[in-house]
Amino acid sequence: MGVDTEEHSPATFLDTQLLTKTERARQHDEQFARFVDIMKKLYIDVPFVDVIQVPTYAKYIKDMMQNKKSLVSEEVVKVTKELTAAINDVALEKKPDPGSPSIKCMIGTRIFDR
Repeated sequence: MGVDTEEHSPATFLDTQLLTKTERARQHDEQFARFVDIMKKLYIDVPFVDVIQVPTYAKYIKDMMQNKKSLVSEEVVKVTKELTAAINDVALEKKPDPGSPSIKCMIGTRIFDR
């Protein structure tokens, strides 16, 4: 009556159903690449009222309106001599290597200079 009488051999079934890890990973990567392509083409136009209902955005907008957050920040930065030289493209004075320091040490009555 409408019953499928075809028989599948176990080898054919296993070959089609069980894929190797690399084959599954390749198929997964292809699907992900297609998904990313679709997401790149997606453009959503969201009304402002809907945006301010999201708590994170609402807090950011509220702080910005109350001048707690400014879009342009002005800070005073302490500039070192090396940074000033780098900005002005000036070479700093090179000094000779002072060598390794030597510390005098005394153990009992013996004095070690090096």
